[in-house]
Amino acid sequence: MHLPRQHINRTLECLWGITDHDRLPVRPRAYIPRPEGFIVVEPRPLEIKGDYTLYLVKKKNMTTLQAAAQLKNMLGARKVTVSGLKDKEAIAYQYMYVLDPHHTPRKIQGKDDHLEAWLVKTNISEPWKGSHYYNIFRILLKLEEPSIEPGRSEKDTVRYFPNYFGPQRFGTCKPDSHTSGYLILRRKHDYAYRIEYPETTGPRRIPGRIVKLLVQAYQSYLWNRALSVLVKTYGIDYIVESKENIGDKLVGLYCPQSKIRVPAGTLPSGKISLGESVWSQVLGRVLDQEKAWDLLEEMEKYNVRGGIRPILSRPCHSTIMYNRDHSVTVIFSLPRGSYATVYLREFFDLDWIRQCKEIRLGAWRLATIEQQRAG
Repeated sequence: MHLPRQHINRTLECLWGITDHDRLPVRPRAYIPRPEGFIVVEPRPLEIKGDYTLYLVKKKNMTTLQAAAQLKNMLGARKVTVSGLKDKEAIAYQYMYVLDPHHTPRKIQGKDDHLEAWLVKTNISEPWKGSHYYNIFRILLKLEEPSIEPGRSEKDTVRYFPNYFGPQRFGTCKPDSHTSGYLILRRKHDYAYRIEYPETTGPRRIPGRIVKLLVQAYQSYLWNRALSVLVKTYGIDYIVESKENIGDKLVGLYCPQSKIRVPAGTLPSGKISLGESVWSQVLGRVLDQEKAWDLLEEMEKYNVRGGIRPILSRPCHSTIMYNRDHSVTVIFSLPRGSYATVYLREFFDLDWIRQCKEIRLGAWRLATIEQQRAG
């Protein structure tokens, strides 16, 4: 089933904005040529003595887990660990920690140009999850209309922006992963399977690792919806000024040579305990509206945990350069866990799906789940 591109872009924007995208001004229309236009670099980690070998890996058009598995096989290693995940449709430089490799070549070249790796150091410790505190981005955007004077360079004026989960979380070219996650939590696995594999018949089940990602997408949807209501109701400036009372706690955001504290909220999960904070009240209302309270306990069965997530994020050392070929180069750093695409949305009306060869919405989500079960 084919839907207009603009309709899909609107669907994706609503997946995280829900109600807040009307706060954004009119922005120039742009798209990111993938993967060459999206470069992300993970900073070099602290090197504590241990049993692992450190490699710097360049990956393109593959997930971090795919790159780690390929590196593990090429080195004959027992285990490969990473600090965080990087965008699939990008050129990403990140560090991988290899345990017990059979050999340690100085450079590794994959069968194609999708993976390269360079030996950095031996005998260092395994990272903990999120042990890198920030990521560095260099992103090229193409303007769909040459409406901005070229040759201009400016520092960004965005101090904070809502820390939504970005479009990648929901499947940019198939933006209905949260729907499948919802169906799984409602124990309607057959519907979820037909959405995820519409061309396949038979009794096969969705692989466990995919099931977890789909359930996480639904969790992310609940977070985005609550954050959207919070931003719509109170505004970014009020959230910043009243940060001690907004979230469930304050957490630190790290960027190069800087640290700031922002309010953080509890992620919806099976062991959620809502307090008296503004965030807890908003999240509770959203869970009521979505009739999702009983689904939170189901998340535990799929090892989808809760925890704390910053409500706001902040760019560091951001520069926007308008090039003479009607493109824009944006260089900036973001704290780990923040999405570059969500930050760029503050400046540009992004065409999220331009690079998609095919748009698949599970036969328009199985004809909107068979017209809500025929009535």
